[in-house]
Amino acid sequence: MQTRQSYLKAMGIEVWRYRAPGPLAVSEAPSAPGPRPSQNAAAGIDAAAAVLKRTASTPAVRQDKQAAPSRPSSAQQRDSREPVPEFRLGLLRYETLGIVVSLSPTGAVPRRLCDDIVRLLAGQHETPSYHLLEWPMLDSSSIDQSLSAARQVVTQKLTQLPSRVLVLGEGLGEYFGPLASLADGEAADIGRQNFMLVSNLEALKSSADQKRQLMHRLQRWQQT
Repeated sequence: MQTRQSYLKAMGIEVWRYRAPGPLAVSEAPSAPGPRPSQNAAAGIDAAAAVLKRTASTPAVRQDKQAAPSRPSSAQQRDSREPVPEFRLGLLRYETLGIVVSLSPTGAVPRRLCDDIVRLLAGQHETPSYHLLEWPMLDSSSIDQSLSAARQVVTQKLTQLPSRVLVLGEGLGEYFGPLASLADGEAADIGRQNFMLVSNLEALKSSADQKRQLMHRLQRWQQT
């Protein structure tokens, strides 16, 4: 009995001992009633368990929030797209010849030169159909006007021209790949068509000698 009481006292639990009634029995009673030690211990254990449960669950919730990937904004998506190319092409479709002119932002098609070329090759004057292809076609970010889309459109327009196509000016090889390997004044079969490239358009428009050389070259091209 003494050993058990010593053990309870070491745990901080107040020990009550029964004594026979006497003058001192009343004075040893507690001044005010309170909860029993076993109730305090149980309440403390329950509170500690609740705190530990909340602490253990909190990091998992934070980790889930941090692991969630962030979606890129619409501005970031627009920045990741291909840059939109800019060019202007004048396409003239005669009965026997197609002429493609690479134009500057403010340039115009040298219509008189084109008519002279067709008159030389066809022996008569022909009135062409004309189409101006400007890229980008629309000022809109919702339409695909990337380099790959431009190449598809240019390829479609060129393959709709007659079997002989004269290309005047530079830069078209970027949008129609087979022309990139052609040298100035060279002709080559591309699909069902035969293309000739004359890259120095400005010199051709300003020099009578350049025009004569071109006409001789076109006559040889016609005979092939």
